[in-house]
Amino acid sequence: MNKDDEFNDKEILLTPKEFVMVQLLISNRNKVFSRDYLIESIWGYGDSIEDRTIVSC
Repeated sequence: MNKDDEFNDKEILLTPKEFVMVQLLISNRNKVFSRDYLIESIWGYGDSIEDRTIVSC
């Protein structure tokens, strides 16, 4: 998977953080992650992020 990839013959462009999140989720298909785990794993403790950076659907 590349940062610029295709899905259903359409190019998708991901930010670096989106790319890391997609890789994490694809690598762990049968695992559920908490919002806190995703934030800590992708952004780390030192980064300041918005309250709604990760929103569940």
